[in-house]
Amino acid sequence: MRMPIDIVFVDAALRVTRVVRELVPWQASGCCRARHVVEMAAGAAPITVAEWHEWHIAFRRALRGAGMLVPSTQAGDPLDDELT
Repeated sequence: MRMPIDIVFVDAALRVTRVVRELVPWQASGCCRARHVVEMAAGAAPITVAEWHEWHIAFRRALRGAGMLVPSTQAGDPLDDELT
């Protein structure tokens, strides 16, 4: 990469485990609990809790739309947001 980026690490349940803001070029970062990584332009990662909530819902909708997130089979599963 040639420019700084924000990195969001999420676990298997798509909960945010770590956020790295403005990672400078040619450096690496990791999180042992993370299963997925979302990279975005520097400064694009949400800051407030409300912004994180909106981002999380949009992220899950995008994954469902791409067929990468299967809807829960159990009613009332806390990991299934009922994204309406």
